Amino acid sequence: MSESTLTLGDPQLALQLFGPQDTNLRKVRNQLGVAITHRNGQIRIAGPADSVRMATEILEQLKERVVRHAPMGPDEVADVMNQMMGAKSSTAPTERGESREVAIGNAARRIKPRTAGQAAYIEAIRQHDMTFCIGPAGCGKT
Repeated sequence: MSESTLTLGDPQLALQLFGPQDTNLRKVRNQLGVAITHRNGQIRIAGPADSVRMATEILEQLKERVVRHAPMGPDEVADVMNQMMGAKSSTAPTERGESREVAIGNAARRIKPRTAGQAAYIEAIRQHDMTFCIGPAGCGKT
């Protein structure tokens, strides 16, 4: 068992770093199998040595993004985790681990497939003149 501590100066920084209902922390904790607690501006990470080191690096990267006022959502957390871990996650959009964005008119907004099924759908659209997609509501056809 190993332990590491990160210091957060601003309580607002913690809110942005943790995400709504601590979703960002939960993602790191579940992926790496570490315990993460926060008290009095201190983030304590405990678990296996390699996992603690990786979780600490990931949280430091996320903290830097928040300080730079970069967008912080589930996709950004997954991107940082993938970069730090050097492997594709279970949410990687394509089998090769690529994240091909869809070109749209608004450059400020990035659109990319979130699942392997959406990535296959995008590839089918790119390769064929006519593509049909069926499925229940909420499965990512749009």
